[in-house]
Amino acid sequence: MLRKMRKLLRLFSVSIAVMMTISSSVAYADTTITTTQSPPRLESSPLVISGYLIKGNVPGYIELYNNSNSVQNIKNWQLEITWQAAAAKESLSLSPLAVSLTDRDQYLAAKSYVVISFDQRVPTASIQITTGLMSDPQIYVSQIAVQNSTFKPYVKSFTSIQSQRMYLNETSTGYTTTGSYAVDTRDGLYDNGLYEIGVSAPSEFALSPVEIMANPRNCSPLDAAIDCREYVKFYNSTDSEVSFENTRLRIGALGSASVTLPLSGVIAPGEYAVFDHAADGGPLPITNSGGYVWLEDTLGIITYEKTVTEFADASSAAHKGQSWALIDSTWQWAQPNPSGDNMPLPPPVAAKPVTTTLTPCNDGQYRSPETNRCRATAVTTSSLVPCASDE
Repeated sequence: MLRKMRKLLRLFSVSIAVMMTISSSVAYADTTITTTQSPPRLESSPLVISGYLIKGNVPGYIELYNNSNSVQNIKNWQLEITWQAAAAKESLSLSPLAVSLTDRDQYLAAKSYVVISFDQRVPTASIQITTGLMSDPQIYVSQIAVQNSTFKPYVKSFTSIQSQRMYLNETSTGYTTTGSYAVDTRDGLYDNGLYEIGVSAPSEFALSPVEIMANPRNCSPLDAAIDCREYVKFYNSTDSEVSFENTRLRIGALGSASVTLPLSGVIAPGEYAVFDHAADGGPLPITNSGGYVWLEDTLGIITYEKTVTEFADASSAAHKGQSWALIDSTWQWAQPNPSGDNMPLPPPVAAKPVTTTLTPCNDGQYRSPETNRCRATAVTTSSLVPCASDE
C-alpha cells in the first residue's frame, strides 16, 4: 500500500511539473520583451499652492509660492482645474480648464508669492483669469494642478465639495511636503508681483564702466580718500538721466566665483557714479589678477552687453595704486581719479646725465681709459753714444 502511494506521489509530482511547464509555455509563448530608454526623472515642482479658496465648483483664488532658490518664468507654467459630479447619479457638465499663467515672459522671484484670481474675486491679484462660472451644487472642483514639462506637477485633489479658505501648513524649515492644509485666517494674501524685463527692469543699459580700481595704494586707517579702496566708475555721456534701479554690478568671470552688488540711484548727464562698497558696507572686492565687470538686471535674467568690460592684471608692485581707465578711447593704466575725468599716468622722468669731478692728472701723467686712474707717462731713453762732429 505504501509503495503504491509513493508511486502515486511521484506520478502526481511529475504531473504538476508538466502542467507548470505547459502553463508557463502558454503564458509567454507569444510575448516579445523589448527594451527602451527610461523617461527623464523629473524633480518636484518649485511652485506650490500655498493657499486657495474654492466654493463648490467655483474657484476663488490660488496663491502660488516659488519654493526654490531660482527665478521661474511662469510663461512656461500651466494651471489645470478639473471637476467631478457631486453624486453618482449626476452627470459632469464641465470640461477641464487648462490655461497658461501668462502669455509673455514674466518671472516669479525665488521665495516669492503670486496670486491667481478667478473672475476678479481678488481685484489686486497679479494674475487674473476669467471663467464666467456660476455656482452649481451638482459638481465640485476635484483637482487643481500647476504643471510644467520640466517638473512633476503640483497637484491638490479634493474628494468632496470645498467651501473654505485654506493655507498650506508650514514647518520650522518651510512649507510641509505632505500637502496638508489648514483653515486660512490671514487678513490678506501674499503677492510679490511678477517681474518683467522692460517693465520691472530696463531691457538695455546706456552706460558702461570708464575706470576700475583693483589694487589701491596703501593708506592710513584715517585716510578716507576713495582711491584707498577698490571701485568701479561710470560716466553719463548721454543727454538724459540714467537710473541704476533694478540693476546689479557683477565682478568676476564666466564659471568662477563673482561679486554681486545691487545698485540704485540716478546719474545726471555729464556726471560720474562711483561704486566702492559691497552690499554689507565693506570694501568692494575686486580681484587684483584681472577679470570682468558688467551689469545685469536685479534677478540676473539678462546681461547688459554694452557694460561687459575686461580689466587688466593689477597684482604687480608696478601697478599698485594705479587704476585701469578709458582715456581717449583706449584702456590704459592711469592715475586714479574717482570724482572726475580719467587722468593718464605722468610721463617717465628722463635719466640725468652722469657728471664727474675727477682731479686732473699731474704733468708727466695720463688717465688710463681702463681704470680711470692717473698713470705716469713713459719716458723713452737711448744708450747710443753721440757721433763726433766729423762723423
